Amino acid sequence: MLRNVPLNTKWADLPAKTKAQLRTHADNRLAAFRARWAADALSKKEAILLRCPTLEMMTAIDDYYRKTYDTILPKTFSLKQIKNDAFSRVLVRNYLGAIAAYRATLTYPSVKLPNRDWDGKSPFDSTRLPDKQTFDDIKQYNARVVQTLRNIDDASLNDLEAALKQEVLFDARALAVGAFTGDGFGGGDMEAACEIIGLHSDIVSGYRGDGGRPKIFASDDQVLREVNAVFLHNTNLKWLDVGSLSSALKLTLCKGTDDDLREYVGDPASNDIAKGIVLLRSWWIERVSSSVQAHSNKEAKCSIYSAQDRARIWEAFTADQRSNNNNSFSMERYKTQLEVIATT
Repeated sequence: MLRNVPLNTKWADLPAKTKAQLRTHADNRLAAFRARWAADALSKKEAILLRCPTLEMMTAIDDYYRKTYDTILPKTFSLKQIKNDAFSRVLVRNYLGAIAAYRATLTYPSVKLPNRDWDGKSPFDSTRLPDKQTFDDIKQYNARVVQTLRNIDDASLNDLEAALKQEVLFDARALAVGAFTGDGFGGGDMEAACEIIGLHSDIVSGYRGDGGRPKIFASDDQVLREVNAVFLHNTNLKWLDVGSLSSALKLTLCKGTDDDLREYVGDPASNDIAKGIVLLRSWWIERVSSSVQAHSNKEAKCSIYSAQDRARIWEAFTADQRSNNNNSFSMERYKTQLEVIATT
């Protein structure tokens, strides 16, 4: 569909039939992702992992914890060593919640873990996709993990288990509020323009890691279907205004650069996959920019966060900063402390 579309083509100039086909492809890809990772699917996967895990599953879970928390766990760590049944079970659920949220970024670009999905055998079948229902369901799943972890008394754990609980709780807290990157800034929220615009980097990282088309895709067509689903998503962007969109478009932290795209995928001027990625991203920018300009409050340079928004961002930020696991301080208290410091 995109091979004969010039690189400088605007979304507004695309034929209505082409737009409709792209939307259908995106809807189908997001529906397939939802079938694999929304609430019902998570429940079924959890039942398998807890009741009748295969040897590959148990090996993958142990490997996940050994490599993700290698600063505190020995290389021989296994869930079988944990005596507290409630803690062992919630670690299994946390594994599933992390696999659901992070997807192939567990492999790319850190390469700590192999290209191995939740079952310990299959390669990943997707990157992170911004499907609204799935995004919400994964957050809620991880929120239940957080609550279960908090209900476990540290006195019932040995020193190593208590340390692991604290580290896992940091990460689960971030996932429970939608911070799916662990970047230290409370980021990764797939309702924010800054995150959406950079999601194609998940795929580009795969090209770098695998030295060519990522192994999770069987064809070049699948690569572009994935990117198309990213940029024709069904999530409602929050905090979208002139200022936040400008930041998303200009900051390397959000958009990144196309250096990796050119090096590992190809030159958009001559490579169909690289060109497709640039086209699909540019069309998203065009559509979002138009929606901002059409808004009644289009001149606003920033959005005012609600109390709920601030609480969620504070939770994500402190979790990524490895602090506040006991809810001992709030954004308001921190603001007061900053004011005291500023005047002394």
